[in-house]
Amino acid sequence: MTSSTAWKRHGCYALGSQQYFNFPLDKALRGCHDDWNNLDHFDPTSPPRRLISRFNHLRTIYPSLQDGFNLVQWGNKTHFIGLPGSNGTLTELGLWYVSRAALPSVQNFTGPHADQVYLLYTNENKTIDYTFDCKTDGWITSPYVSGTTLQNLFAPFETYVLQDSQSSFFNDSQPPYRGCLHSITMEPLSFKALVPQEMWVPPRPMLTRFIPGHDSRIVTHGSSNDTTIRISLEFNVEMSCDGVTSAISLTASSSGDDLKPRVQDGSVTCGVVDGHGTTYLSGDVTSSWHWSAVLADVPDGIIEVTLTRPSNAEGSDTTHAVDHLLIRKGSSDNVMIMSQWPSYVQVNVFAFDNYFYGDTDGDGVMERLPPNTVVPNYLNMSVPPQPHLAWALRINDETGQWDLEPRGHSVVGAVMFVLLLIIPLLTAILAVLSFRWAFYGIKYNKWGVKPKEDHSHYFPIIGKDASVSAAQLQEKLRGWMGNSSQSSQIIGWPEDPHKRRKVLIATLEYEIIDWKLKVKIGGLGVMSSLMGKAMTDVDLIWVIPKVQDLEYPPGDPAEPIEVIIFGESYLIEVETHTLDNITYVILESPVFRAQTKSDPYPARMDDLSSAIFYSTWNQAIAATIRRHPGIDIYHINDYHGALAPIYILPKVIPVCLSLHNAEFQGLWPLRTKEEMKEVCSAFNIPKDRCTKYVQFGNTFNLLHAAASFISVHQKSIGVAGVSDKYGKRSWARYPALWTLKHVDSLPNPDPSDIAALDEKPVPLADIQVDQTAEAARPDLKRQAQEWAQLKQDSEADLFVFVGRWSKQKGVDLIADVMPAVLEKCPSAQLIAVGPVIDLYGRFAASKLARLMEMYPGRVYSRPEFTALPPFLFSGADFALIPSRDEPFGLVAVEFGRKGALGVGSRLGGLGLMPGWWFPVESSSTTHMLSQLTKTIKLALASTQEERAILRARSAVQRFPVVEWRQKTEDLHRKSIVTNRQLAGDEAWKESDCQTLSPTTNLLEAGDWTPVLQEDPVRPDWASSAAPSARNSSSADGQFLPTIRHMSSHSSERSPLSTARFLTADSRHSSGYHSDSDESLGRSRSAETSGVMTPPEVDSSGEPFGDFLARANRRIAREQKNVGDPFVDSTTTLQKPFLEKHSRFSSAESFASIMDEKSDSPLNQAMASFTDQDGEVSQAFIAKLQNLSVENSKGELSIERFLVKKEEAFFEKVKKEKISSAASILSSQRDSIWRYAPSLPYGSRPASPMFDTANYNGTLPNRIKPPMTAMQIRLAKEIK
Repeated sequence: MTSSTAWKRHGCYALGSQQYFNFPLDKALRGCHDDWNNLDHFDPTSPPRRLISRFNHLRTIYPSLQDGFNLVQWGNKTHFIGLPGSNGTLTELGLWYVSRAALPSVQNFTGPHADQVYLLYTNENKTIDYTFDCKTDGWITSPYVSGTTLQNLFAPFETYVLQDSQSSFFNDSQPPYRGCLHSITMEPLSFKALVPQEMWVPPRPMLTRFIPGHDSRIVTHGSSNDTTIRISLEFNVEMSCDGVTSAISLTASSSGDDLKPRVQDGSVTCGVVDGHGTTYLSGDVTSSWHWSAVLADVPDGIIEVTLTRPSNAEGSDTTHAVDHLLIRKGSSDNVMIMSQWPSYVQVNVFAFDNYFYGDTDGDGVMERLPPNTVVPNYLNMSVPPQPHLAWALRINDETGQWDLEPRGHSVVGAVMFVLLLIIPLLTAILAVLSFRWAFYGIKYNKWGVKPKEDHSHYFPIIGKDASVSAAQLQEKLRGWMGNSSQSSQIIGWPEDPHKRRKVLIATLEYEIIDWKLKVKIGGLGVMSSLMGKAMTDVDLIWVIPKVQDLEYPPGDPAEPIEVIIFGESYLIEVETHTLDNITYVILESPVFRAQTKSDPYPARMDDLSSAIFYSTWNQAIAATIRRHPGIDIYHINDYHGALAPIYILPKVIPVCLSLHNAEFQGLWPLRTKEEMKEVCSAFNIPKDRCTKYVQFGNTFNLLHAAASFISVHQKSIGVAGVSDKYGKRSWARYPALWTLKHVDSLPNPDPSDIAALDEKPVPLADIQVDQTAEAARPDLKRQAQEWAQLKQDSEADLFVFVGRWSKQKGVDLIADVMPAVLEKCPSAQLIAVGPVIDLYGRFAASKLARLMEMYPGRVYSRPEFTALPPFLFSGADFALIPSRDEPFGLVAVEFGRKGALGVGSRLGGLGLMPGWWFPVESSSTTHMLSQLTKTIKLALASTQEERAILRARSAVQRFPVVEWRQKTEDLHRKSIVTNRQLAGDEAWKESDCQTLSPTTNLLEAGDWTPVLQEDPVRPDWASSAAPSARNSSSADGQFLPTIRHMSSHSSERSPLSTARFLTADSRHSSGYHSDSDESLGRSRSAETSGVMTPPEVDSSGEPFGDFLARANRRIAREQKNVGDPFVDSTTTLQKPFLEKHSRFSSAESFASIMDEKSDSPLNQAMASFTDQDGEVSQAFIAKLQNLSVENSKGELSIERFLVKKEEAFFEKVKKEKISSAASILSSQRDSIWRYAPSLPYGSRPASPMFDTANYNGTLPNRIKPPMTAMQIRLAKEIK
């Protein structure tokens, strides 16, 4: 019988545990080092064996434990906790007490032990003392009458006397009373079974311990073999000494010895065990009596001690068991005794025969014997001599001789072991440090962008007098178009070298220079203005909308534009204004007037009002294209006007797309046929075009529309990011762009860099410090400090942040890290200026205001649009730019060229200027705060000499307009040439301007079921260059999984009714227009326009009037401080085309659809977290009173605080949805059995679904099906 070495070899558990909390793996982790695992595991002294034996014994005594069906829970003392990994399911911990007995009238137990058994058990992993006052509530109830003495059936067999309680035992308010357990102590994970003392039965005799231990190894040394072993047997009760002696029998398995083990005469001793011993198992018995003796004539081998049912001292009971105990005795090299070196091996020629080779006679020559031979046929191998570690077995296959050669060295082995232990650890640490340096290391940009020395491919086209010869253009054109055969027709530029390029742009941010009107938010507005100013060689058609808070001089009136929304025709008033080479097409509509110059975009991109906004905008752009002959290309900026080319189809107009901020894409759901119909009707686009160009997954995606159009009609030529990295970064992050094969770059320039290109730029290494500029810096810094009311100190380290106060710009990160910077660096000062855009900006404003109080004269915060003086740029030391996402980063160029060194994130266009830049490889708050803090510390650690040379190099950095202008021309040329090659006869021509757009009643279309599309696949060209966007967070990528759910039927629409003017009732209004003022608003509208207001329902019975007015009032309700710009009794609208279009006689806007379509699928989007009531802001401001360096990055970190509150907000919304769904289901069930009473004619609202005039029955139930929990979670992602 060999040792079970496999138990030890495989005894170290290494898989860990994620499912079980605090799983006790201590012994399991070290099992391969524990010799106990080599032992025989059938140990009769094992505590679990004794406890199970006691269980079985009690089942034979107490019928209630064996068969009792009446299980009664008398109570519990428990509490709930949440354990990690429980997914919100709470775990109950504490004490339970129940009884088990016969089921009355079903079971009939007889005998002295037939009464019930009282059970108590706990799952607490600690000892707890329970003490109660039996005269008050909360006492432990028992099934017995008070005064009864109970005894535990398990060790330590303690007794309890039940006290009187307040509950009558027979429920008659009279004695006797039910027994109360006054106090009890429960050990960890313990249990007790209590019975009346007269029913108690003692445990049977059991073997509790064996010395030297079951399957123990007794090693003998040398030739002198000790043949005696002292053993001891322990029991839980006093036994008969002679009875135990007579119950013992001994057998031995030895290798050749004839000795037979026996109990040595006169060696037996018996007695009480000192102390009662211990056990690790609750309820187990311990030793109280022992039998000891000496075994004589014990040979080397395996000795078995058999104990057959010994009796107790009284002779009344036995152990009722035959126990087998093992002892192994012998030398350390005996394989039967010790589980060490494999002493015996056999040799076999693999796959040759079934014979085995060994050395039966030990002569050094192997014998070949069959495997069934009874002769031991082994090669004998002992442990190799020191310092060797192993044997090399050498066999001469010719003679069969074999020998052993020692191999290895213990010292070399120990050294290799240490090296193999250390080297992986060192290389892992080195790899982590290298990774952190490569991906998280802060870049100290000393040089900026290396200037280009060859500009021969750029023409000097800056200035109105600059011109390019026809020969030059023809030569350049041949370079782009190649020698392939082209269409013989000349459509326009660039085929016709004498034609000026005519470009259409449409932006919500714009600048009308001579009117001194600006609507700017970010880089898109700056680049749009630059395109108008710098591209003087281009005829620019610029479509712009009017906003509510600007005074517009009168322009040249033009014919209104007709748009179709939900099958209704509406007119957009149009004015034009020409300035040099720019023709402004100015749109007047309540849709656009709802926005302001500081907020020209709708608040959301997924609801009904935003769908109307962008539908009106894109249809107006398409109409403008048809009105202006000779447009060569439509230059799209981001997603806002991306749908316009789809309206031109089947004619194909050349387009190009500039990606300024691809994170925003314009998304509406297309999960069901109702949503497909609603969205397509809102945008007036056929389903087939929507599916081919616009649909991405199960969303209506405007950015994807432009990408798809360019992919199909221009071979992916014409899409560019506004910096060298941003195009590729956008492609990697946003699957909506994966239909493209590549994305080019069109880096934004510095608008002030209008000088010609340097033919021989000065090497950056030769740049010297500008002493004049450095001498002027102290005074400029003093002016900046004076302007910001800071302490005037020329030695101060002045940080400046200028930009939008939003999460994207990272203003919250500045507010979080500055307390530590200000505390540890007394010379640090901060100026923060810019408009608040979102909650992050609002909370940052509150926190910076608190910093102004804590550090007077060192912090200045101004969260609003402000005209910035030049000395703010030139007097600052550092410009903080910790953006989470930045397409170009014009502010870094502006500050850098004027003397403020950049300190911020290295992504997109940032990091090109001299300064300190950290990479953004993770958007987590901890990472961003850590990176920004370290970057600021590095900047502060720089010397004044370093800063001076960096400022000198920054001043000569070039981002020239001329280079951007030429790249834009190249992008236009490639896009136009490719587009016209592929389009053929369908290419957009000047003659197509006379073609009217088809007016299709989309509401009469057939099947609106969305076409399920496959998941987008990244093209192979850059699969190795970018990380998988499927693993990115939803914040980074706009990939939306397919969403399916049950939906209600949308209402059907009637045919098209009369078109209406989409006109502003008022240009400027300061009051808030509530729903109660609706009639007043219409009367004023009628007065100012001179047109009679039609009734609420027109002649066709369709209640679609007043659509956008109500939409705008809804927006006003969400933005309570914004007045309604459409009611004004003083302004008279001029409509020069009113007579021509007299059929469109309504001056109302059409926002009543918001009310009529209150159940629209587009209005079912989950409410967003905006803190409209300011409750969260006030809570944050209150906590800011305890702002400190320690909690600024922790509890009072803006992002962490907002994320926590947003989770609480959506948890509340989820509960409300679930509650609402439950009530709806209940009402639907109730409605099955009863009908609503008939209503008299005239009291019914107008319905677009059926004729209410001839119907007097029960109205149809339009209650929407309740949202499931999955739909609620998915709805949060539609943002």
